[in-house]
Amino acid sequence: MAARHLVPRAIALLVFTGLVSLCAAASDQGGTSGTPSTNADSGEVVLRPQHDLQQQLESHPPGTRFRLTAGTYRLAAPLTPKANQTLVGDAQVVLSGARLLTGFVRDGGVWFVDDQPQAGTVIGEGSVCLPVAPRCARPEDLFFDDVMLRHAADRSDLQPGSWYFDYPRRRIYIADDPAGHRVETSVTGVAFRGYAERVTLRGFVVEKFATPTNEAAVNGVGRGWTIEGLEVRLNHFAGIRTVDAAQARGNNVHHNGALGFIGAGDNVIVEENEIAHNNTAGYDPYWGAGGAKWVLTTRLLVRGNYSHDNHGPGLWTDIDNIDVVFESNRVEDNDLSGIFHEIGYRAVIRYNVVSRNGRVKPYPGWVDGAGILVNSSSDVEVHNNTVTDNWQGITALEGDRGSGKRGPWVLARLYVHDNVINQSGPPQPGSGRTGILQVQNKTTAFTTAGNRFDQNTYYVGGIGRPFVWMNRDVTEDEWRRFGQDVNGTVVH
Repeated sequence: MAARHLVPRAIALLVFTGLVSLCAAASDQGGTSGTPSTNADSGEVVLRPQHDLQQQLESHPPGTRFRLTAGTYRLAAPLTPKANQTLVGDAQVVLSGARLLTGFVRDGGVWFVDDQPQAGTVIGEGSVCLPVAPRCARPEDLFFDDVMLRHAADRSDLQPGSWYFDYPRRRIYIADDPAGHRVETSVTGVAFRGYAERVTLRGFVVEKFATPTNEAAVNGVGRGWTIEGLEVRLNHFAGIRTVDAAQARGNNVHHNGALGFIGAGDNVIVEENEIAHNNTAGYDPYWGAGGAKWVLTTRLLVRGNYSHDNHGPGLWTDIDNIDVVFESNRVEDNDLSGIFHEIGYRAVIRYNVVSRNGRVKPYPGWVDGAGILVNSSSDVEVHNNTVTDNWQGITALEGDRGSGKRGPWVLARLYVHDNVINQSGPPQPGSGRTGILQVQNKTTAFTTAGNRFDQNTYYVGGIGRPFVWMNRDVTEDEWRRFGQDVNGTVVH
């Protein structure tokens, strides 16, 4: 999609209280040393916050099962499991990539702390961020009582609710009095990495990692990882990466800096996760931010997820994805399109409930706020979805996007049928439309490409021209004269 900028939006903040704070406060006081124990009944190695987790992974063979007991484990370096190792958390287990900050010095109306050498990899600075967040490409964040503060671009821009990192001086500034508060900064890049196969992670929190652009806090790239029941939050770029034969189920992935999920590979299953409030760092969602984004996948199954309130698309496949299935997802209240399949190949989008997406009402002449959007992709079937009160309905784009490894990226053989599209809100310029737009003076999408809409039901409210075809908004009668939805139903 052509690069565009949204109207700057305030970056979402969230205060975490209760059990997480109590757990972290207790473990931050330190613990006694000791050797891990082994549960005689289960054979699990039992670990506590004072143990060196990586040393334990290395000293036990592949296939070992580890149980982490309650507390906060502050990781100074990523964990690299061996093949078939399993890490399971008891309630209130937190793996953190952040360091506590103490010893602040007051300097007029601000406070600073020195000796901060952390500086992660910077990718895309000047090109991947919204104007409101020019430092989004720098992976360090600062948390004030578990609230992620805005990273000011300059010392002169510092104000309450923000922080500034003077990298050359290794000095962090804040404008809020730290007395009586817990202040942390993220220092460790990722929680998990490595090429080991069939690793299992289950039942704990992963938070506050300084993940560089294009990386995730759970960042292993070995085949067949199982990632279940994690809460993954407040990490700088993405929460979870899925690669070949990964299965990610029942996770809550929220308030990460750019995306909840990223990934690639074959035979990936992503199901029954909650993906919410991502892109808090202010990445440009037209570049790559929102709920989830996968590239270069084969047989990706995205099923039964709840993706909502992300600052960008809700669920997004982009670049050479083939045999994708989006099934039975609930996708609501995302800034841009709900489900988005871009420059790819075969896909099925079915049985989803897609509501109120495109909430920033982007570009009235465009369709990037659609409930379901297909862009320059071939052989896509969209059926039996319920699409309600999105900025647009079910739309498609055709443009000169080039070619991928399976041929040109073109909008061809799109089949949209048996969907219910409901637009009950008041008509506004650009709202409510269903159909196809084409750019760069191409015409094949309307003539020889075999794109068709049939047997859909439309509740169009007061919108007089609810369809778009031949690059103009058209009436119901014109839509049918173009051969679209001759068996469909339109209710005014």
